[in-house]
Amino acid sequence: MGLTMERLVRRDEADRDFDVEFWQKLGDAKIFAAAWDLVVTAVAWKGGDGGQLRLQRTVEKLQRRRRPLSGRRRIRRDEVH
Repeated sequence: MGLTMERLVRRDEADRDFDVEFWQKLGDAKIFAAAWDLVVTAVAWKGGDGGQLRLQRTVEKLQRRRRPLSGRRRIRRDEVH
């Protein structure tokens, strides 16, 4: 059984609090499923093949370069390098 919530307000008094509460009560798995359903629907509207969809992943490695300071200077915290 799904989650049902109702609220009656004047249009000028409506805010996003109700929407936020609704989605938070659903939980992460259902939020992800709803978002993925929107992606599949959007691709279908554009004539694409929903079977070819996948999440995009980017992997990067950040590494600090170690290089000696010229003139044997020490680094000061407030100095621009």
